[in-house]
Amino acid sequence: MKPIMYSHRLKSVLQHTVRELGLTLVLDDGRTDLDLAENEPMIRETAQLLGLQVHFERNEAGLSVTFYK
Repeated sequence: MKPIMYSHRLKSVLQHTVRELGLTLVLDDGRTDLDLAENEPMIRETAQLLGLQVHFERNEAGLSVTFYK
């Protein structure tokens, strides 16, 4: 079964890690069955709702997504 990325769980992680703690968070799908590119619209929407910056970078292993203030 293919893994599923839930927006409410992503929102909780981003709220605490990036907004409250001020950390930068990087997600990379190079070693997982989860395809971040398939979830790009939801990822962008979640970051926008939280007022966060988001950067997508494609690499040979897959996709990296960086969240920051």
